Amino acid sequence: WKARSARRSTGRRRGGGWPARWARHAEMLATLEAWVAERPRLSLLAPPGMRSPAISAVKVGEDVDPLALVQQLGERGFQVGTGLGSLANAIFRIGHMGDLDAGHVQA
Repeated sequence: WKARSARRSTGRRRGGGWPARWARHAEMLATLEAWVAERPRLSLLAPPGMRSPAISAVKVGEDVDPLALVQQLGERGFQVGTGLGSLANAIFRIGHMGDLDAGHVQA
C-alpha cells in the first residue's frame, strides 16, 4: 500500500514524477552553489562531486554566528537548520528537496 501510495503522489503537485523531482533538487543545489560562490565568507562543506541533491551544509566565516543566523532566518520565514555536534558553531544546513524549487532557494 505505501509503495503504491508513494507512486501515486509522486508528481501529483508538479508533474513529471521522480525524474522531474530529482532535476529540481539538482537545480536547487546549483542555485545554492552559485549563491555561496558569490559570498566570500561562506563555502560549502562538501567538495564538488560529493554534494547531496537533498541538503547542503554551508560553512560560515569565523565572524558569523550560525546559530544567530538560523534564528534570524527563521524569524523571516525561512526554514534552515543548525549544524550538529562539533559543526554546530561552524555551519548551517539548507534543504533543497521535496516540493521546493529554485525560487525557494533564491529567496
